[in-house]
This record gives sequence, structure tokens and C-alpha cells, in this order.
Amino acid sequence: KEYLLGQLKRRAEDSPQSLANRFKQHKINLGKVVTYLKPRYKFYSVNGMGTPKQVHNRIQKVIDKHLKQREKVH
Repeated sequence: KEYLLGQLKRRAEDSPQSLANRFKQHKINLGKVVTYLKPRYKFYSVNGMGTPKQVHNRIQKVIDKHLKQREKVH
């Protein structure tokens, strides 16, 4: 979206169909990256839906759990 003389101007790529297609392509590409990285590195999935604070808390739980496991090993 662009603002032109104070008015919102929609671009063709902002249509619902275009956005749905871009989201679909993003999921496909992200899936390829995950498929590549998952067997090579520790990989954790975190639900990114919710408020920034909720997502932060989920990420922090995963980090804390991982660190706790490392402490047991060392």
C-alpha cells in the first residue's frame, strides 16, 4: 500500500488472491528451509500467534528448557 497525496492507494499485489498466493509460496519456501536445517541443528518450533508478550513467553520457555537440559549434561 502506498500513500499518494494523503490517500491510500492499493497496489495490484495487495489483492486478497495475490496475498494468499504469496503466503502459500512463503510456506513452501519456509518448509524447504526447515527440511534442510532440522536434521543438522537443534530445531524448535514456537507458535507465533498472539501478542508479542505471549510469543516472547513461549520463546523464553523453549530457551529455558534447552538451557536446563544442557546444565544436566555438563
